[in-house]
Formats: sequence, structure tokens, C-alpha cells
Amino acid sequence: MNFANHSMSACSVVFLVAALSACGGDSSADMGALDSGPVDSGTDAGPTDSGAVDMGPTAATCATYCAANLAACTGANVQYDSMANCMAECTAFAWPAGMPGATDGNSLECRVYHTTAAVAMPGMHCPHAGYTGGGVCGATCEDYCQMDMAVCGSQASPPFASMGDCMTACAAFAPTGMIGDMTGNTLQCRFYHLSVAAQSASMAMTHCGHTGISSLPCM
Repeated sequence: MNFANHSMSACSVVFLVAALSACGGDSSADMGALDSGPVDSGTDAGPTDSGAVDMGPTAATCATYCAANLAACTGANVQYDSMANCMAECTAFAWPAGMPGATDGNSLECRVYHTTAAVAMPGMHCPHAGYTGGGVCGATCEDYCQMDMAVCGSQASPPFASMGDCMTACAAFAPTGMIGDMTGNTLQCRFYHLSVAAQSASMAMTHCGHTGISSLPCM
């Protein structure tokens, strides 16, 4: 009797352990079926900054200016007769660089701005885009005299003794000519001979004398 009771107790224990194991297995399976969802790392990387530096607009050069001007200002609006002459004049006149986008003032950037605008409206902007500045890219006499002093001031007999002498004389020159006039007592005729003088040292020897008060062609 005692042996039977002991056997029944042992069987009860085995049955209970098996039942608990079965329940535990079900619980583990259920836990494994749970969807934990995506894990949030807590870090938003956002767009990557490459660290590139914005250098702003590219500064104009005589080469880029001349190429654009020859393309935009043609026919009745032409300012230069060749790339070589434009380059020579741009270099000799030594215009201040100016600020990109400048719409007035005696500078290369002002002439570049009006050259760009001349693509759509050549009749309006080509005169401002050329070497004279058209009274927009610098005051006309100031432009003329600065360029004359730069190109012809070192001649043995310069047309003007000083910037002041040139400004005084220029005020008396009639501004009624056309760009490219080779004769006539006008400022435009003198501008033409100044532009030719800028093309080379030999041209300067011939044409600088035509830019002054007693200019034989411009009388």
C-alpha cells in the first residue's frame, strides 16, 4: 500500500512537469510570433552636406568678353571688327574689372553685362557694351581720357599732357558722330583712332596723334 501510494505520487510529479513543459513551449512559441516592428535608431541623418564652397560668379576676362561681344553685336551694332582687335583694345585700355552684374561705371564687368543684354536688344545695349561705354559704362569723356592716357600717354608727343587737359579738350568735342567714324570733328572720330592706336605699338605711333585737339582726320 505504501509502495502504491509512492508510485502514484511519482506519477503525479512526472505528469505535472510534463504539463508545465508543454505550457512553457506554447508560451515560447507565442513570444516568438510577436512582431517587434522596425527599430528606431533615434538618429536622423538628414541631407549630406558635401562641404562645397560657392565661389560666386566667374570673373570676366577680355577673352570671354570679346567672344560674347562679337557674337551679340553685329551689322549696324558692331563694336569690334575682329577678335584680335577686341583683345588688343581690351588689354590696352586696362578697364577696371568691376563687380559682376554691374550695369554702369567704366569697367569690364559693365561691358559684359550689356553684351549679355545685347543678345535680346542689340540696338539698345551694344553701344554700352563697346569700348566707348556709350555714356553708360562710364562717363564718355572720362572713359575717353582714361583710355587715351593709357594708350597714348607714353608717346614722345602725347596728345594730352594730363588727364585734366584731356577732360577740358574732350568737353569741346562734338558727340554727334557715329561709332566707327574715321573722319569728322567729333569725339567718335577720335574714339575710332584711339581704338586703332590700342591695337599695336606701331599703330599707336600713327594714330595717337589723331586723338588730340589738332587731329588731321578728325577736323
